[in-house]
Amino acid sequence: MDQHTQVLIVGGGIIGVSVAYYAARAGLQVTLLERHRLAAGSSFGNTGLLTLCDSHPLAVPGSAWKGLKWLLQGRGPLYIHPRLDARFWLWLWRFARSGGDWETFRRGWAHNLALSRLSLELYEELVEQEGLPVRLYRAGVYHLAYTPEAWEETRRLVHEAQALGLQAHMLPPAEVFARLPHVRAPVVGGVFCPEDAHVDPAALVHALADRARHHGARIHEGVEVLHLSRNDARVTQVWTTHGVFHADWVVLAAGVWTRVLAQSIGISLDLEPAKGYSLTLRRPENAPPVALLLDEPKLAVTVFEDRLRLAGLLELSGMDPRLRWERVRHLMDAANQYLHVDTSAVLGVWRGWRPCTAHGRPYIGRAREVRNVVIATGHCTLGMTQGPATGRLVVDLILGHPSGLDMQLYAF
Repeated sequence: MDQHTQVLIVGGGIIGVSVAYYAARAGLQVTLLERHRLAAGSSFGNTGLLTLCDSHPLAVPGSAWKGLKWLLQGRGPLYIHPRLDARFWLWLWRFARSGGDWETFRRGWAHNLALSRLSLELYEELVEQEGLPVRLYRAGVYHLAYTPEAWEETRRLVHEAQALGLQAHMLPPAEVFARLPHVRAPVVGGVFCPEDAHVDPAALVHALADRARHHGARIHEGVEVLHLSRNDARVTQVWTTHGVFHADWVVLAAGVWTRVLAQSIGISLDLEPAKGYSLTLRRPENAPPVALLLDEPKLAVTVFEDRLRLAGLLELSGMDPRLRWERVRHLMDAANQYLHVDTSAVLGVWRGWRPCTAHGRPYIGRAREVRNVVIATGHCTLGMTQGPATGRLVVDLILGHPSGLDMQLYAF
């Protein structure tokens, strides 16, 4: 396999497939390379949330102290594996600083929100106009707080969300229980975000890939990129396990592995892999009919046609592939403690790395050092939410079209 293509995309998750779809629809010759299978990484095991209310940076003001408490207790949704890595500790310091005050946090939320709003509009277009054969669950998302401290933080986030023009409605405990009999006491308060939705993430990626193929994209699974050859300010060859590719444009959309590929051609990305976990269960008869975010255990719950998914946790342990069973147990215990749901029929356990930037915004843009390379990564927990918008923005950059967004916000 030794061939030329106009646009070569590395990575077969929601970001890479979105780029492939919009590039092929624009009439470009497109080739996508995925080293395993489509949607085999974070696009497989996440909850599929499409969220505006939760599009803020991960580092909420005050979260550093809460994280320290969880670490000292030796349990909870956050785990940091100490290691002698100056780059990691610098990233962690920048991450904490990004949530140091509400003004900085508010700006980061607004910047992410522009991308998320565009993406949700594109999801509607994909389903309604393109006929993408996936179901958008448009019932909204409920945020539930179980302690006074969590409720105070949630109330502040609601005020910030409303100031940004989002619909976020606070609910007293009685109304929470009336709407959600699946929830156990004691709920201190809840918030309903009617604009949010969710989707089966793997089904979405495969459906979008099929539409990209329909428009002419060539998608190769089981092809690993081994080396990028750079000549002056261009990548001239992409060496893979199945031959050499030549491309006018190379799009690096390989999640956490983008950092390694970019570094090999002199591009430095301030990315850190954040491991997340999920449990997929056979959908019980008493499953909640809507998506839930439990703010104290940091547990996300989504329901699909025949499955229920529990996901959460943030583990900063580098690229350590180990699955820590105490983290899996945290998900199960939280579900049993806070929900009236049968969790006995486990279909699968997943863990994977989410590419996180320190400031909480993704990297989307052309590389200054290498003129024909575009970076699209760093979405952390918002990859599904922001995937289609990222794909369209990348294609706008390639074609030289105005995007309508301030692309400097996503520079690296």
